[in-house]
Amino acid sequence: MIKAIISDIDGTLLNKKLEYTPRLVAAINAAKERGVIFTLATGRMYASAKYAVRGLDIKAPIICYNGAYIREFDSERILYQQTLDSASADAILRVCREHSWHIQYYIDDELYSPVDNALIEKYAEMTSVPYHVLGDDFYQPKGKINKILLIEPQQGLTAIREKLATVNANVDFTSSKPSFLEIVPRGVSKGEAIRRLAAHLNVATDEIMAAGDSFNDLEMLQTVGHGVAMGNAEQALKDVARYVTDTNNDDGLAKAIEKYVLGE
Repeated sequence: MIKAIISDIDGTLLNKKLEYTPRLVAAINAAKERGVIFTLATGRMYASAKYAVRGLDIKAPIICYNGAYIREFDSERILYQQTLDSASADAILRVCREHSWHIQYYIDDELYSPVDNALIEKYAEMTSVPYHVLGDDFYQPKGKINKILLIEPQQGLTAIREKLATVNANVDFTSSKPSFLEIVPRGVSKGEAIRRLAAHLNVATDEIMAAGDSFNDLEMLQTVGHGVAMGNAEQALKDVARYVTDTNNDDGLAKAIEKYVLGE
């Protein structure tokens, strides 16, 4: 029996227009009427996630920053938070600065960049959040960082990741989009966050259905009893998923809820 549904946002809940459909809303509401919990696990910051799903009437806490942050929806209460230690953050920022790679980070659910350029402008527009440009002060963070995001062309990210892996930093790497390299504290993942959230909700992980499409969703699908890979998902996710549904542009999440939760 599925008692909770946890969904990624981009490429899963939202279609290419960054919208969710009436069919999906109906499926979610029907599941909730049966007592099934619905919530989110995303790489996005909390403010961006909240904006993206406005109107869905989510009651359960949501997972943000790829698992580094769990917060009650529409509340100031943070249930869990993990940040990069200062030495690790400084080491990563130093190397990125030396190579002029575009990076941004998140402190207290605010977005910061060293420069104002097309990459940060496009990102802010896509995620519907403001950002702060710090100049050189960016490289001396005034707070604890939840996540560093590096944005570069896809063809160069493998070499960048290999370079950063040699840095003496207590971090892990993942990706939610082909041009994104996301840097989080060691041990952080959506899968680990789901274990924490499941305990809070008093739901077994085997009773959870989770849906995703990208590499940062891999541990999540491996953790739950009912992992769903979107039709547009990376092959690695389809290989470990219990189910594969349609794409995010063809109501894949709605179809999965209808079939596996509602029995339609």
